Amino acid sequence: ALELPLLAVPTGGEEYHLSMEAALRRAKEQGVELVCFGDIDIENNRAWGEERCRNVGLEAVYPLWHHDRQENVREVLGLGYRCLIKTRDRRVLPRHLLGRVMDRAMVEEMTACGVDICGENGEFHTIAVDGPVFHRPIPYCVRQLLDLGDYSVADITVPEKE
Repeated sequence: ALELPLLAVPTGGEEYHLSMEAALRRAKEQGVELVCFGDIDIENNRAWGEERCRNVGLEAVYPLWHHDRQENVREVLGLGYRCLIKTRDRRVLPRHLLGRVMDRAMVEEMTACGVDICGENGEFHTIAVDGPVFHRPIPYCVRQLLDLGDYSVADITVPEKE
C-alpha cells in the first residue's frame, strides 16, 4: 500500500537483534541510507535502535524524540491516518478497544485510563492501515481477539489477492 519493498523478517525473541541487523543489511544493499524509529523518550529503546543501525552502517533517525504525546496523536489523526489497535495491556485498557481504529473518542477514553496516549510504555500497539502516504488502504479483517497473559491481541489478516 506504500509501494515500498517489504522485508519480512520472521524471528524469535532471543535472536531478534541479529534478524533486525540482517534485514537492515538487505535494506542497505537496496539503497536505504537511514532508518526511522517512532520512539519518543525511552533511552534504552533508542540505544538499541542506534546500535542496530551503527552495526550495519545506517543512520538512525528519531523524528518524534521528546515531542508532546497529545500533539503527536492529534497530528496523526488530523492528517487522516487510520491506526488499528492490535495489542493492549489488559491491566490498563478495556478489551473493547482492541481491533478498532483509533479516533478522538478512543483517545479521550485512553487518556481517562491514565495511559501514555502514544503507548510508549507498551500499553498498546497499533498498525497503520491508511493515511496520506498510502497509495490505497490496507484491507484487513479482525478474526478474533486473543487473551495471552497480561496482553490481548487482535488476530488481524489481510485478504489474499485474487
